[in-house]
Amino acid sequence: MVQKYPISEIFYSLQGEGSTLGLPRIFIRVSGCNLRCKWCDSAYTWKEGALMTCEQIANTVKKYRKNCDIVLTGGEPLLYDWNPLFTTLGFSYRYEIETNGTILPKDSVFVKKYNVSIKLSSSGVPISKRIKPDVIKAFCTFDLNECIEFKFVVSDMKDVTEIKELHNKYQFPNITVMPQGVTKEEVLEGMKMLVPVCKKNNWRLSPRLQTLIWGQKRGV
Repeated sequence: MVQKYPISEIFYSLQGEGSTLGLPRIFIRVSGCNLRCKWCDSAYTWKEGALMTCEQIANTVKKYRKNCDIVLTGGEPLLYDWNPLFTTLGFSYRYEIETNGTILPKDSVFVKKYNVSIKLSSSGVPISKRIKPDVIKAFCTFDLNECIEFKFVVSDMKDVTEIKELHNKYQFPNITVMPQGVTKEEVLEGMKMLVPVCKKNNWRLSPRLQTLIWGQKRGV
């Protein structure tokens, strides 16, 4: 059987979040998610998408650029096994996966980085769905844990308290926080709120570069 993946969109842009902020990336945004965050900025992926084979995805990727990092985002990429696609594209590309931290990845020699965005109470998702202790502990002790980045979307100071409680329990090797927001104004205000928080706790502050530049726009 030919492997097919539900794909929402594929585009070439700059990484807008986290430790690789501003670097060129090819984004493969998949459809389907096991969570339903009330502030999700890509809720269209919950239903929208078209099935594509590894060859179709590879041909689209190669039109943008060769020898570039690829970011699998969503939706929730770890609902699917990406090794067939990685094998098709090969080692000329480098791969990052953005995940909500509820599903352990398949073993892969291709993936160089996991961006684990654990969801907080403000997401509106029940704790039993968004917090999977065994999965979080596994990511925290991953053989590649220098290539794991834990990111949290923060709406208010209650979220900050919750992050601290989670950190006391799981001892994340690193913490990146970024403001919730779909407009430039919301993101900038959220960043101002988070500056003293990051200084006090030695956390990384990330903007949402795509929102600051383009606002709520797809394919960027």
